[in-house]
Amino acid sequence: MEEQGKKLVFLHGECAEALFLERFARCGAGLEEIAAAQPYVLAGYAAGVTGQGRAYLREEPGAEIRGLLCPAGEELLWALDQWKNLSVFIRRSVTGPDGTQLQGYFLNAEAPAPPWEGLEAELERFQVMRAENELGKCDVHLMFPCSFEGFRPPAPAARDGLGARFSEILQDTSAGEFAGDYLRLERGSAGVFTFSAKLWSSQGEPYMQQGLVHYSYHRSALVGTVSVVFPCTSVPAFRILNVFCANQIRAFVDGEFVPVDQWLERSFGLTIYGTARAVLFAHNPLQRDQIVRCLAMEHTPMGKLVGKTLNEYAVDDFAEYDIANVYASHKCMVEIEKTCCGEPEERLATQALEIFFVELLQMQTASVRRICRRVLEYMKSDEVRQGVKNYRKLIELSDEMSTAVLFFDYNYFLFPTVSIACQRISERFGMPEEREKYYKYREILDQLIKLAHEQREKIEGDNMNRLLFVLTLVGILPTLAEICLLFLDGGLSNAALLSWGASVAICAALCSIFWWHRRKELRSSSRRKQEGNGST
Repeated sequence: MEEQGKKLVFLHGECAEALFLERFARCGAGLEEIAAAQPYVLAGYAAGVTGQGRAYLREEPGAEIRGLLCPAGEELLWALDQWKNLSVFIRRSVTGPDGTQLQGYFLNAEAPAPPWEGLEAELERFQVMRAENELGKCDVHLMFPCSFEGFRPPAPAARDGLGARFSEILQDTSAGEFAGDYLRLERGSAGVFTFSAKLWSSQGEPYMQQGLVHYSYHRSALVGTVSVVFPCTSVPAFRILNVFCANQIRAFVDGEFVPVDQWLERSFGLTIYGTARAVLFAHNPLQRDQIVRCLAMEHTPMGKLVGKTLNEYAVDDFAEYDIANVYASHKCMVEIEKTCCGEPEERLATQALEIFFVELLQMQTASVRRICRRVLEYMKSDEVRQGVKNYRKLIELSDEMSTAVLFFDYNYFLFPTVSIACQRISERFGMPEEREKYYKYREILDQLIKLAHEQREKIEGDNMNRLLFVLTLVGILPTLAEICLLFLDGGLSNAALLSWGASVAICAALCSIFWWHRRKELRSSSRRKQEGNGST
């Protein structure tokens, strides 16, 4: 029954109902293939159903499921993956009782979502979204740079096999591209969440989609990324990019939709620092105007306001590979794949290298933004306004700032082509501006440290002056006492005069030391100020 270039997929549950088969064929995917489906009994498996009415397989010896065996080409498989949602499900090959190799859907992870509204309403919504989809087959990654100082890891019980596997792929990629172990990242899957945008569809309803959530962070610097991955998007990719750029993405948590920054703080104790970025992998050819719209992250750009810069970016495939062309603007990277693998795990493996590049850039962004904000907060503090410099605090800020810039060195990449590609992506994502901001705050911090050091030396000099004054008094008081006693006794002996003269000499010497030390401090302070003026 299996045809050349097609796979056999087992349809059961809602997918085997007449309403589904009729409406799904209208979506433009596999009309003839669905019509060719034949009844089939799959032994050794039982059926489960999610809260959104999607059926899945689970192993159960002795059980059996009646359904349909359908020959499916690439388009129909992609549409079925969209319907099932590959974040919640995973499609894998199983062997039927007659030895037939077929594709079945298994539960990957459950995500809280609005309740099932009935098959007809779900099909209507799905048909509207597919009609709006202009880019065809796409995978989308939304990446948020974060500070992990208050990170609370997700519970180990959270099941997400596909997300965990992607974290392993990213780990293997980073280990294979770097020469050395200096950049070790902690990675993990946070599970599957439901996301929506406060941007209404043509039917007056919010768009919703479940996505894989994984994190990567540097243990020493405590900065990293949280990424939301929509493999095989059902919501049109233009919509996702549009609402992402407008900062309207919402996460469904505890029965309500909350902004991403609140979700990250509430669920994981994370704080966003810097600019979130999107990476889109397109598996169909895109026209120039579509590339421009992706880079602008607008569903319909406003006339010619995109200007010539984005138009130039749309023809500059600066990282051209044998298998893909890559374009990028300040917030979005678009990679157009020349072939499409139908298996999600293999697609994620080919996407891992570019995702790893962007992770590193996001970590540098987060570290620079965090330290710049801390320096600014210190400058606005009450103690600085009152003219007091906290030398210890400034040294702590300086130590942190020394690890913020050049978070990674391109020269540490094993392969020159990888290094060059990463540099080009870095330039497009605005890293030179981030470094410029870093050096500006580095200069401000150095100046604050210099002023604090002068203030500290002045305090130490004042303390030394007080000590010398006390010592002078200690030296002169016995002499004054002796003189008073001699006058009271009515005579001055030679021994008394000698003792008195020695005391006066000691006092003169102490005063000379005091005067010399004071002049030295003034000259040193004047010299430092001249050097500081010369350097600026």
